[in-house]
Amino acid sequence: MKKKNTSKGRRNLREEVLAILQKHHGKALNHKQIASELDIRDAGLRTLIHDILVTATEEGFLEQPERGKFLSKLTTKDALTGIITINRFGKGYVQVEGIEKEIHIDKENTGIALWGDIVKVELQGRGRRKSAVVTEILQRHKQRHVGIVQIQPKHTFFIPSDSRTHVDFYIPDAELMGARNGDKVIAEITSWTDPKRKPFGKIVKVLGKPGSHSVEMHAIIAEFDLPESFPPAVETEAEAITETI
Repeated sequence: MKKKNTSKGRRNLREEVLAILQKHHGKALNHKQIASELDIRDAGLRTLIHDILVTATEEGFLEQPERGKFLSKLTTKDALTGIITINRFGKGYVQVEGIEKEIHIDKENTGIALWGDIVKVELQGRGRRKSAVVTEILQRHKQRHVGIVQIQPKHTFFIPSDSRTHVDFYIPDAELMGARNGDKVIAEITSWTDPKRKPFGKIVKVLGKPGSHSVEMHAIIAEFDLPESFPPAVETEAEAITETI
């Protein structure tokens, strides 16, 4: 007699288990109910389903409203909010409150988001490593960017100093504000509708050539959005602080 195959892949089984809970969103099920819906009678696989449920709960995808019963926190179309980080290859990660693991976002799905933006994302797919697509930018991490102007024969670009900003800006000649090639400047994005193309930007302040103390100090102030001057009362209080340790 042919031996019954009970080696159903854990990853595939996990996806099926989570899909059942997502289908019954709002309803708590135990591992036997899930096994029954999946037409699984093997005792070993039923135990494995329970292990999958416990692990997914620890990871933050499920909750356990009562002993032995599990409830899906998410549906495949849930819209979630979080802060996005994007690496130099353009791949994004979003940390969502209540979910232990970061949700990864493929490069083609980060849209027009930049590092540190607060974004709304929509989950895609199922399984251990959920992915998402950015659907909306709720708040930009920064409005102004510090970088270098790079003037080429046909186009002018702004190269951000912050390596976390993974795109350069295209600067029209009319928006150069007198900047010259190699100048350190402050720029803003004026338009960005197609994530496959560079955003359009404009120069809002020319700091000067990199390297000088004044230029670098103003660059730091702009980069970290620090005030260029303080109220007189604050400056007086600062001067009164002793340097003695």
